[in-house]
Amino acid sequence: LVTFDPFKKENQRHSRLEYTLNGFLSDASTGEELIGGTIYITPLNQGCYTNAYGFFSITLPEGDYRIEATYVGYKKEVLELSLTENKNLKIELKPSDLALKEVVVIGEKDDEGIVLGDAGSSRIDLRDLNDLPGLLGEKDLFGTLRLLPGIQGSGEGNGGFSVRGGTSDQNLILLDEAPIYNPAHLMGIFSVFNPYAINDVRLLKSHIPADYRGRLSSVVDIHMKEGNEKEYKYTGSIGLLMARFTAEGPIWGDKGSFMIAGRRTYHDLWMRPLSGNDLRLYFYDLNLKTNYKINENNRLFFSVYLGDDVFRIEKDFRVVWGNKTATLRWNHLFNERLFANTTFIFSDFDFDSSTDLSGLVDIENPSTGLLMRTRVRDYHLKQTYNFYPRPEHVFRFGWNLIHHTFIPGKLLDELLEPTGGETSNRFAFESSFFAAHDMHLSENWLIKYGIHGSLFLVLGGNDHIYYYDQTGARTDSVYFATGEIIRKYAGIEPRLSITRKFSNRDNLTLTYAKTIQYLQLLPSAFINNPASTWFPSSHIIRPQTSHQVTLGYFRDSKDDQWEMSAEIFGKIRHHQIAYRDGARLELGSDIESQLIFGKSWSYGVEFMLKKRLGKWSGWTSWTLSRTKNQFEDLNEGEVFNSEYDRPLNISLVGLYDLSPKVTLSATWNYSTGKLVTVPAGKYQIDGQIIDYYHKRNNFRMSDFHRLDLAINWNGETKKGGKKSFSAALYNVYARKNPSFVYVQENDLIDVDTQNKAWEVSLLPFVVPAFNFLIEF
Repeated sequence: LVTFDPFKKENQRHSRLEYTLNGFLSDASTGEELIGGTIYITPLNQGCYTNAYGFFSITLPEGDYRIEATYVGYKKEVLELSLTENKNLKIELKPSDLALKEVVVIGEKDDEGIVLGDAGSSRIDLRDLNDLPGLLGEKDLFGTLRLLPGIQGSGEGNGGFSVRGGTSDQNLILLDEAPIYNPAHLMGIFSVFNPYAINDVRLLKSHIPADYRGRLSSVVDIHMKEGNEKEYKYTGSIGLLMARFTAEGPIWGDKGSFMIAGRRTYHDLWMRPLSGNDLRLYFYDLNLKTNYKINENNRLFFSVYLGDDVFRIEKDFRVVWGNKTATLRWNHLFNERLFANTTFIFSDFDFDSSTDLSGLVDIENPSTGLLMRTRVRDYHLKQTYNFYPRPEHVFRFGWNLIHHTFIPGKLLDELLEPTGGETSNRFAFESSFFAAHDMHLSENWLIKYGIHGSLFLVLGGNDHIYYYDQTGARTDSVYFATGEIIRKYAGIEPRLSITRKFSNRDNLTLTYAKTIQYLQLLPSAFINNPASTWFPSSHIIRPQTSHQVTLGYFRDSKDDQWEMSAEIFGKIRHHQIAYRDGARLELGSDIESQLIFGKSWSYGVEFMLKKRLGKWSGWTSWTLSRTKNQFEDLNEGEVFNSEYDRPLNISLVGLYDLSPKVTLSATWNYSTGKLVTVPAGKYQIDGQIIDYYHKRNNFRMSDFHRLDLAINWNGETKKGGKKSFSAALYNVYARKNPSFVYVQENDLIDVDTQNKAWEVSLLPFVVPAFNFLIEF
C-alpha cells in the first residue's frame, strides 16, 4: 500500500461521506490479471497495490479524482471519475512498445519515485527473460534467479540454489500455491517451470510476509497464466533440445478462459542410434489452467501441472521421477473491502527406480526384479482474507490444514510387495493460522507486521519407531497405530518490516523474520540425485528454526535511468541436519540413526546497480558473505565453513537494443568455489586400505565463472502473430567449471601417500544453441 498524507485530512475524512473504489487490474490484450500493479490517486497522493489475484480496494472521501494505474512494461492508464458511490472497476493496461528492460523489480515504482515496497522482494519480468542466454537456447527461470544478489547456484549442472547460505530445501517454491518438492529436470540442468506458461514470479528473501510458511530461506511464488480472454492464440517453438506448444483462449463465452502448455525434449531420439542400444533420457511437462466467472463476486480457477523425467537402459533398468500438482481456487468478494480466497491443493513428488535381476522389469508390467520408491504427497486446504478498511491500513488473515504422507524409501519385489529393505512410511498433519497488518504511520513511515502460528503432529503408521544412542545404535522401540500422535510441535513466527522514506527517491528498511521448517530433504550420496528423501520432523528430528535481520537502502536516480539497492543481513539457523561421520546410507538402514544436529549462521552484504532505460540496460550484483556451521559431533565441535560458504559472488548482465527487432545480451557470473569433503588420507586394516576423513568441508573446488552470449530477433507473421529467432553461446571461453570432485582410489598406493582429488566438469566446452518460435 502507498500513502503520502494519511493524517492531514483525517478530520475532513470523518466529516465527509466515504466510498470504496475496487476492482481488478489486467492486461488489455489477454485479460490476464496483473499482480503487484499500482493504483495511484491524485490529488490525495494515496494508492494501493493489486494483490496476488490482481484485486485492489481503496476507500476515499466523496469527490473528483484522477486515477493512475501502472505496471512495469505497460502504458499508464489514467481515469477521471467522480466518486459519489461505491464503484467497481476493471482497469486494463496495454503493453508498452517501449517497455523498460526490467528483469527484476525491487519494490514497485510510480512517477513520483520510490514507493514503500518490500525489502528483498524481486519480481521477474518474463518477457525480458527471453532476451537472456540459456543453456542449449532454453530460457530457464532459475538461471535468472541465480543472477540476483544473495542467490548462489549449486554448481554446473545442478538445479538447486542457495539463498543467503541456506540449503536448497530451505526455499519454498510454489506453483499456483502448490509446493514443488523437486524443481529440476535432467538431474538439475533445467527447472520444471515452462516460461511460456508462467504469468508472474516473485522472490522474497528479506521481509517474508506472515502469509507464507514452511521454509527458512526464501519464497519463490510462481503463478501460471490464466489464458487469453480476448482471442485464441497458438504458439510453437523448436530448438536443439526440446519442442514446445501453447494454446489459450476464451471459453464459455466471456465467462472464462483456458491455457495449456507442454514441452518435451527429444535428444533421446538421436541418442539411441548413436549409443547402439535402447538408451533413453528425456523429460516432459504439461501445464493446464482454466477459470470460470460465476458472477461479479465469485470466480473459480483450476490448474494442473504434470511433469516426469525418464531414464532407461534397454529393459533392464528404468528410473522415472516427477511432480504432480492440482490447485482448485475460489475467489469471493464479500463486499467492496473484504476479499477472500479458498484453495484446495494437491502436490505429489514420486521417484521410482526398477531393476530386473534376471533380464526384464517394467513398472507397468513387473516381473522378477526390484522397484525402489520414494514419495512425498500433500493434501492442503487454506483460506485467506484481505480486508481494506482505510487507505492507511490493510489486514490479511487466514488458516491452513495440511496432511503429509512420506515414503522415505521402499523396496518392492516383482509383485509390488515389500522386501523388508525399507524405511517405514511417515505421516504428519499440520495446521496454522496467520494475521498481518500493513500500516502507514505518516507520509514517510510504513510498518508491516504479522504473526504465523503452527501446530505439527507427527502421526503413527501402524509401525514401530526407534530410539538410538550417541553411536546410532537402537536402544528402544515403541509401536504406534495409524493416526496415533507420536509427537507434537508448535511454534510462533513473528514478522516485522519498518520503512523510513527520506524522499521520493530513497528509503531505508529494517526487517526481522522468524521462520520454522517442519520438512527437510535428506540428500543421497550422489550429486543432485532426485532420489533424495523428504522427511518430516519426528521424535528424533526437531523442527528447524531461523532468525534473520536485514537493513536495506534503496534509491532511484532523478532521471529514472538507474536504480540501486544495498542490504546487510545476519541470520542464524538452529536444529540443522547433517550425516554423522561414517554414516550408512544404504536403503533399509535407520535414516534417523545416521543424523546429527547443530547450528548454522550467515552474514553478509548485497549490492545491486541497475540501468533501466536506453539502448543499453542491465544490472550488476555483488554479494560478500560468510556461512558457518557448528555441530558437536563434527570437526571436534569446532566452527567450520559450510558447504554453502562462497564468500564472493558477482553477476554482470547486459542487454543492447541493436534495432527495434534485434537485441544482444550477455551474462557473466563469478563465485568462489564450493566446499566439499574429501578423504584426508588412508589407513590399513587386515590388508584393506580405508579412506580416513578428518575434517568436514576440507577441500574448496576451483572458482566458478562463465560468460554466455545471445542474439534475439523478433518480428511478425503476415497475419500479425509473433515470431522470433534466438541464437546463443553458452560458456563462451570453455571454462572447466567443476561440478563434483573424484578422489582417486588405488589399493597399490602407499598408505603414507595423500589422496588425489580430481575436479570433474560436466560442461567443459562451448555449447551453441538456437530456438525458433512462432505464434498464430
